[in-house]
Amino acid sequence: MPQHWQNLARCESGSNPPNWKHDGGDFAGAFGIYEGSWLDYRYNGYPAHPAQATPWQQWRVAKRIAAKYGIAEPWGCWRGPEHAWVRNGMPEYGST
Repeated sequence: MPQHWQNLARCESGSNPPNWKHDGGDFAGAFGIYEGSWLDYRYNGYPAHPAQATPWQQWRVAKRIAAKYGIAEPWGCWRGPEHAWVRNGMPEYGST
């Protein structure tokens, strides 16, 4: 998985390393995927909830969502100067 996707997962889940089992209710998994979006964009055979999916499965679904909406639209951690480290593919967690 490319570094910027790993950075996004760390930022969205609020942990380093990313918390792939994060369950925040409506937003879950390391990418904080909205449950309705997960159900719309998951592949056949994937778990019903993002927190139950493997990191690879979560990444594949996140890429499908990004292909539809662009990467900046669904993820707050991609926007704003405070999250430049996410976009730039830098490994630092939480630094600009």
